[in-house]
Amino acid sequence: MSKSYCPWVEKYKPKSFDAFKSSNILLENFENKIDNFNHCILYGKAGVGKTTFIHLLTEKIYKKEDIRFNVLALNASDERGINTVRKKIKTFAKQSIYKHYKYKIIILDEADSLTYEAQTALRRIIEIYSKTTRFCFICNYQNKIISPIKSRCNIIKFNNFSDEYIKMFLLNILEKENITNQRFKDCVDIILKISKNDLRKSIIYLETITKLNIDSFTDNKMIYNIFGILDKNYLEESLDKIKTFKDINNNISFFNSFSLNDIINEISEIVINKNIDENNKCKFLILLSEIDNIKNKNINYDIVLIKLLTEYFMLIN
Repeated sequence: MSKSYCPWVEKYKPKSFDAFKSSNILLENFENKIDNFNHCILYGKAGVGKTTFIHLLTEKIYKKEDIRFNVLALNASDERGINTVRKKIKTFAKQSIYKHYKYKIIILDEADSLTYEAQTALRRIIEIYSKTTRFCFICNYQNKIISPIKSRCNIIKFNNFSDEYIKMFLLNILEKENITNQRFKDCVDIILKISKNDLRKSIIYLETITKLNIDSFTDNKMIYNIFGILDKNYLEESLDKIKTFKDINNNISFFNSFSLNDIINEISEIVINKNIDENNKCKFLILLSEIDNIKNKNINYDIVLIKLLTEYFMLIN
């Protein structure tokens, strides 16, 4: 592989604010209000451009050679505790602004991973250093940010990119890469379906497919298998084959090959669309929420799956 090789997800990362204006009207004048830039919370699903947007903003505020002196970017999922707040964030906030700029910026990516104690400590730092430092919290779920921080920030939701925008974006990449084979263009619609409006995933999936030496990608199941995606239709077919408790035990290995998160998401859609008693449907969805709440804890994966499949079996029989 060439040393100059650059992954498409980096090569075709949006280079201007125009990409975001189509998905959120609140961002249209954002770049023109740099002088009045306030603390902010940018939230939305993965792959909608939150991190890319704020880094584009810093490039507009500061000269390239000055960014590292005036911007501190941390991934809060890696550095989520109070020690990071006290040592790194507070130290940076206390420093003088480099050169003639009006403020410094601290970017906390995946901020919904910050502990309660860390967020509480941040609240005081924001108050003390607000004249010289602006905070930007990036997260998937803004409800995981404590109210005292949210009350000090502009809260901006990043909407999903539309299917039309992503499709145009992917076809444009194929054109720039001089890939004219129709079989890859035919894959774009499948990619849209499995990426679920995640532009970053869409680009990764497209590049992966173009690098594989396979004659045809017209079979959707092949695409799902390549990326380990759980196909909802195939999942429903597999669930419908379960007729006894013995079937549940015999099929654990199949369900074990997918993430519990994917199974929960897909099975919830299946149940919602099924013509079954509404009360039982509600009870099952409550069960899914309980499983979702404990899935990241130290649990036996097989036992949780057996519980989930048993409840589904009892629901539809």
